[in-house]
Amino acid sequence: MNIKILRSIQLFAIVLLSGVSIAQQTTTDVEGRIEQLRAEKEYLEQYRAMLQTDLQKLGTMNESGRSDYLVISKRQGSGRTWFLLTREEFQRQVAIATLTGGMSETVANARIKRAVAETKLFPALARQQIKEIDTRLAAIGREMAALQARLARNDGPTAEAAAQFTVEDNTWLGGNSVGSYVYETLLVTNLQACQDACAKAPQQRCRSYQYIKPNGIPLVYGSQPYCLLSWSVEAAGAKAPNACCTVGMKNELTVTLESNATRGLAGALPYQNQEGLTVESCRAGCAADPKCRAFNFIDTSCFSAKLRTKCGFYSEVRPSRPKKCYATGVKKP
Repeated sequence: MNIKILRSIQLFAIVLLSGVSIAQQTTTDVEGRIEQLRAEKEYLEQYRAMLQTDLQKLGTMNESGRSDYLVISKRQGSGRTWFLLTREEFQRQVAIATLTGGMSETVANARIKRAVAETKLFPALARQQIKEIDTRLAAIGREMAALQARLARNDGPTAEAAAQFTVEDNTWLGGNSVGSYVYETLLVTNLQACQDACAKAPQQRCRSYQYIKPNGIPLVYGSQPYCLLSWSVEAAGAKAPNACCTVGMKNELTVTLESNATRGLAGALPYQNQEGLTVESCRAGCAADPKCRAFNFIDTSCFSAKLRTKCGFYSEVRPSRPKKCYATGVKKP
């Protein structure tokens, strides 16, 4: 069985660990991260089991007091692949290569010596890798527990609501002037409730919100999270870094909307696709993305109630054409 050297594990972990911080993740992001961690956990557990199996094989001695197996390595890319062969099979392969002229006797002897040396080296290397894997699996367990607890609290912004706002975590709209912009103060349970309250309000009624985290400003709000709804985005001019709060400013809808029309296909592919949004969230997401010049929305419920809606962002504008169950729009100059 093949055994990849630890470098491949480290690269795998580095790729999965890249991304936004937990505080900035939407519910969809958190669910995706949990799936990534599950995949990494499964990979590492399988790798660990292979190492344990091969260590057991090497540790089983025959009547002459030595293992029936040898560890063989081959170069693969920038690393090496290790695998086990029985001594009998290894000697048979070397003998065939020597007899057929594929390997000289000198090379054959060197190959045998290297196999013996690698067999002695392998147990220490494998145990070190198992130790590294155990450390990483423990870290995965802690992160998955934190993410699953967050999903249970439901305190992250939904993908739909997040598309309607420019959100800045660890930011406070300070100064005395902010009070003149706030039209309503709400007791909420989490960030999502605050964001949803502003998202559901008319565009000109709520244009920004400020979420006060639990114990964010204990002298004023205590341990209770609060939500300040504002009719203006001008208060953002007084913002300052502060771990107490999260600020969200509603994106202005500068994108047109054409129902029963599409800009899809015809040689143009979206640079970003999302599922499960409403047409207004798709439109708002395009408005918030500097790269987006047009969007295309597919109401897949027209075809099947089991399908999720699809939203695509385009960096170029193509002519629209009539098509039922679709919607499209372009960003105004």
